[in-house]
Amino acid sequence: MRMFWILVLGFTACIAHASCPPHKFTDPAQVRIDGDSVMIVTHASSNDDGRIASKFGVDEAVRFAQKNRIPIIYLQDDRPAERYFMENCSPDYWVFSQGGEIPFALTQSNVYIAGGHLELCLALTLNDILEKWAKQPQRNHKISLFMDGIFSNGREIMESDPY
Repeated sequence: MRMFWILVLGFTACIAHASCPPHKFTDPAQVRIDGDSVMIVTHASSNDDGRIASKFGVDEAVRFAQKNRIPIIYLQDDRPAERYFMENCSPDYWVFSQGGEIPFALTQSNVYIAGGHLELCLALTLNDILEKWAKQPQRNHKISLFMDGIFSNGREIMESDPY
């Protein structure tokens, strides 16, 4: 029994260290992204990912972006900020995004994605990226998804779906 409580306290301590301190959101009109690449982290929180299964992948994706000097944007909704579990609390921008939408200009042709619920908020992020690209002059674009940093629980997948 004692070992159980040690594990519970250790897990609780890890979660406590996982949240970022209070921060201000950047006005979407003020987001300026240098270069042709950007990392967008959509709603990386335990609000939907209760087991924090995507944390390792999100943190690795952010490290990749930092190592390659790729600007990082965290999208956060209005649910409790302490549930956001990124290790790095210093992205280039924190932007408010209720449903995963991208409220800022996006002209980069190389977008890296992590975080988010695949069938919900992340689907809206991806839809917005494609919509923004469709309104720009034609050129090659690439979206790279860090699958270990994406959450899905299958709630939005029906047995009757063809896939």
